[in-house]
Amino acid sequence: MLEGHSWSGHERNCCHLNLGDGTFADVSALVGLDLDDDGRALGLVDWDGDGDLDLWLRNRTGPQIRFMENAGAQGDRHFVQFALEGRRCNRDAIGAKVTVKAGGRVLKRCLLAGEGNLAQSSKVLHFGLGDASRIEQVTVDWPGGPPQTHRELAADARYLIVQEAEAPRRLEVRTVRLPDSAIEPPEFDDSIPIVLRAPLDVPPTLRRWLSAGAPMPEPTLINLWSSTCKPCAHELAEISASSERLGRAGVRVWALNIEPEERRVAAEEFIKRIAPQVETFVRVVYPVESDSPVMLAIDAMVEHVRGRPSPWPLPLSLLIDPAGRLQVIYVGPVKCDRIVADARQYCMSDVPPGKRSLLDGTWATYVTRKDSMAVFADMLRQRGLAADADTYDAR
Repeated sequence: MLEGHSWSGHERNCCHLNLGDGTFADVSALVGLDLDDDGRALGLVDWDGDGDLDLWLRNRTGPQIRFMENAGAQGDRHFVQFALEGRRCNRDAIGAKVTVKAGGRVLKRCLLAGEGNLAQSSKVLHFGLGDASRIEQVTVDWPGGPPQTHRELAADARYLIVQEAEAPRRLEVRTVRLPDSAIEPPEFDDSIPIVLRAPLDVPPTLRRWLSAGAPMPEPTLINLWSSTCKPCAHELAEISASSERLGRAGVRVWALNIEPEERRVAAEEFIKRIAPQVETFVRVVYPVESDSPVMLAIDAMVEHVRGRPSPWPLPLSLLIDPAGRLQVIYVGPVKCDRIVADARQYCMSDVPPGKRSLLDGTWATYVTRKDSMAVFADMLRQRGLAADADTYDAR
């Protein structure tokens, strides 16, 4: 999972047709359920009230929620549905067993509190009756109390059966129609932005290096690059072309070359060739050795956030707010429009924890950095940054 792979592979949803002779046919593709999803949960419910079961699908991959409307033709097929209410047993009647006799067949359902992985289907029990237009008998075996039997009910209806009540009560069924929708693929972007759900205070070593001991006056983008990295060339050219705009937005940029000292000449020629004006607006530093305190601090931050050690893909950028807190990490090349927008949202305003995401919606729960500071301190200490580690131990 931490390496970006599925835990157990793409688990496509399957649909099998009961052939009535003890065998089943795989009709997943025929009915449109053979999607390239990593499926996890399934909920069955007559959502549109038309007498057949529709599906809600939950996936680990996106789209995380799919509604699949059962649009099969009913023809002369019939159904019946039962909602149960316990009196002596639990009110939801969990554990009750319903037996329906219709058209010479005996059908059974049990009311469960959870089906599949973190899933709950509708508590209204659904029975497909085929060509049977009436129910000869329905029996409810309650988890507490004697069985309850009712006879001669009309098909194509939903009933409420209350424990110890004399007769089922017919319920009105809502009719809901969801509009068809298409999933528009997002605009292609090589970058993978990671918005921290809880900002991370940068180590003092890195903060002093960026600000020369003074307060950081504006948001700072640290861009790591190499002259052997083709995407780095495109990104530095973009930064160079948009550097004045970045300056107007209050974002200063540090471009750190992470190649060995012996490649310094090649790195300088690389900059002159692809972005000759970049050093007018951007502070280019080369080289920054991998074992320098600055790079060791950056290495610890990236590993702490991403959950995996270096090497990292290049280019890699870190957006730090004026308070010296890491707000966003960009894995891969990033457009200046994204940098400016994120700087305004996360570095120049106070975003509520529940809204700290590049996606719409609100986090149901959010995290703090307090519990993970000891882990981060150990990462710094292992890299020889004991003084920096001590500042996190004290929190």
